[in-house]
Amino acid sequence: MKKYPIAIQIHCLREDFAEKPLETLKMIKEMGYDGVELNLGNLQLDKYTVEDYKAWLDEAGLECYSMMFGIDSMSAENKDKTLEVLLALGVKNVVIGSVKFYKLKED
Repeated sequence: MKKYPIAIQIHCLREDFAEKPLETLKMIKEMGYDGVELNLGNLQLDKYTVEDYKAWLDEAGLECYSMMFGIDSMSAENKDKTLEVLLALGVKNVVIGSVKFYKLKED
């Protein structure tokens, strides 16, 4: 039978992830997951670098399958930084987790 890679949404472990990111990622791997969906809002980029997060993912043996964030992360002023984070983590999929209807009508 074909094995499908399974990821967990890090948001459901956000308190643990905020306190001890590497330990949380290792625990996720021990639980049998292959990857995670990170949430841009859960990354403490003022405290840790994107390279820290990538190193922790690698050390835990996990992939970042997707990243969730609000539509504002793709605004003209935030887009470059968001793409930089996505590329550095090797994110293959993006999930826009929130969009306000009036923002859709503006563009």
